[in-house]
Formats: sequence, C-alpha cells, structure tokens
Amino acid sequence: MGLHSEMRGYFRNTFPDSVLQHLPSCDVQIVDFMWLLYRFYTPHSACHPREFIAFGSSNAERFFTAGGSVFVFCFDTPGLVPLAKAEEHLKRAKRKGSELVSSPLTADALPHPWMTALLDRKVRGALIELLSVGLCEWFENSPHCRSKTLIIHGPLGTLSRGLDTLELDLRGVGEADLTVSSFATYYSNRTTVVRVLDSDELPILLLSMQRKKRVKPLYVWLTNGKKEYEQQEVIGEFDLAVENKTIFHLTRMKETCPCAVDLFVFFVIIQRSDFVRKIIVGANVSKVMSSLIESGKGREKSLLRLGEDEAFLNADEMEKLFKKVAESTKRAKLLEDSACELLRAWWNWLYWSFGGDGPLPTTLSPTRYAWDGEGRRETVETCKQMFTFKIDGSL
Repeated sequence: MGLHSEMRGYFRNTFPDSVLQHLPSCDVQIVDFMWLLYRFYTPHSACHPREFIAFGSSNAERFFTAGGSVFVFCFDTPGLVPLAKAEEHLKRAKRKGSELVSSPLTADALPHPWMTALLDRKVRGALIELLSVGLCEWFENSPHCRSKTLIIHGPLGTLSRGLDTLELDLRGVGEADLTVSSFATYYSNRTTVVRVLDSDELPILLLSMQRKKRVKPLYVWLTNGKKEYEQQEVIGEFDLAVENKTIFHLTRMKETCPCAVDLFVFFVIIQRSDFVRKIIVGANVSKVMSSLIESGKGREKSLLRLGEDEAFLNADEMEKLFKKVAESTKRAKLLEDSACELLRAWWNWLYWSFGGDGPLPTTLSPTRYAWDGEGRRETVETCKQMFTFKIDGSL
C-alpha cells in the first residue's frame, strides 16, 4: 500500500520543480522488484521458468545497453520483515483471496494461477531464489554485461557479479524498501535512479539523505499505477516508455523541503503508512500537511531531532500541535487512541531512519511500540522515555 493515496499528488504539487519530464542518464539503477513480480504475466498464461528469468533480465539489459553500469535487484527477505507489517500483509491476503491454491513450481513450469502463487510466502521465496540464480547465470553469459555490475539482494543474501567489488553488509535487513535506500546511500557518489511502485520510498530516501551526505543526484522513477499492465497480453516484456510514472529529482526535493526534512517525513507518516493509521482524520492530506508545517515552523529542532545513531521526539509538544491543527482545520479531528498511534508513528520514523543499517536493534523491536508479539496493535501507557532513542541504548 505505501502511503495515503493522496500523497502522490501532494508530492507533485508541493515540489513542482522536482518533477521531471524525462529521466537523465544514470550510472546506477536500483529496483524494488517485489511489485514487478506481479507484472510478469496474465493469470491465464502458463510459462516456463526461463521466461520468468528473461523478464527479469530484460530490465537490466535495457539499462546496460543504454549505458548504465550497475543494476540492483531488491527483494524482500520474508523472515526478516518486522512483525509490525503483519496486519498489512493480512489485509492484502484478504483482498486477493488467500483461500485459493496454485499448481506447484517445477523445473518446466511456473505455478498457476500466478497471483495466487505469489500470496504463498514459501512459493514466493522459491520464485525469488529461482530468479536470483537465473539472473546470475544470464549475466555471466550475456555479451551486454561485460564491464557491468549486477547485484541481487533477497532470500539468498547479497549476490554480486561483475566489475565492481561490493562492500556493503545488509544481513538482517528484510524489506526491499530499506535495502533500496541502503544501496542508494552506498552509491551516493554515482548518479542513481530508484524505480519503485510505492510512494513511501520518497520519504525513506529523504531520511537517508538527511543522515548521510549525497554527492551525485538521486532520482526516483515512481510508477503510478497498473492499468497499462492489465491490458497487456504479451508474456514477460513490457515497454518502459509507456509506463505511467512520475520522475522525481530527490536531491532537489530535499533542498526545497518546506520544513526540516526529518519533521516533514514524520508529518507524512501520520497521514497513513503500512504501519500507521491516519492520526488527524476527516480532512484531506494537503490541508493537514500545510497546517502541520505552518504550525511547526521555527521549532523543528524542539519537536524532533535525528542524529547519526540517536533521535528524540517531544511527544507532549507534538500532541499539542496535532490538537491545534485538528481544531483549526475544517472537519478534522484526532483519531481515538492517538497517543498509541503517535508511538507507532515514532517507531515507523525510526525504522525508516535506522532499519536499513542492519539487523533491527532491540531498541527498535515493535513490541516496545504498541504492537504485541504477533504484530497486532495494542493499547499501552506511553511515557517520555519511549520517545528518546539510541541504537545501542535502552528505553
């Protein structure tokens, strides 16, 4: 799901000078390939595994033949995705019909129906492993890949082939959203494009650039929808030129942020994310964001601070700000149990800030932030100590 559906339009309207008509030439492309698994072929087609591998490799081959040097595939590692994602995964399964069963994956045939197969965590993992191994074999035998670099991060760990030596340890990072951000930070001295479906990658990358300086430009190729794929009957291949997308110049977006980047991202999170319900309800995102930014001007550092390995949130002042905005915005009101949702928003913000560095520290365990041991929301008594964070510290 990513962020609230209105956030895409809000980003375009708030950062018009950061929206590009064409993507400049880039040296590195990083793709969250999880969503592209669902674009492979129509549910009524039967396919051989080699067609699946060809679909994946075609994305990298186009980039290499256009002059790109490094292509990174990022996949989720299911066992490492934080349990706070459990409710969102359950919602998705219910929407897609998890009671259906697919045919098995064999050496000669992919499972069918495809969408049903992708709902099964074990089958999805097996498909990602199949694709990862196949991509490595393709790279080693393709004439287009000489002097290029291929990187794949997922259930098999980090696989690296080609010219560059990778010095990045992402063991313990489960979500592709965060590995995308980690690779973008790693390649901060090379012009890079990140290709994703969910808009939450924008604030995640903004936070990463806030913590660690970027030298060369960073762009985000944000795919806007799926209608063009639903009408496409060609197995495997699709044309990027007609892909419905918005291209953001992230470096410029950071420079023109209407308030401190870390506070801006926190305001984005409370509009709704995969982990947080909308805290100020009843009014549209644009009005609430404008009011929050205006009310927070001049006291950003007293509300929220992001350091290299620590952070602080003034929960009392943040709650007062929320209440002020809700009272001054037509039809707006605070969500019931907003204090617990604020704690979960704080975790979400910390997770996006530090979760891509490696295994989650104990200080980032979701059970400390109003989730139970199975990832369900629970009501807890909050205290000031919960809003002071240090990677190796304690709450």
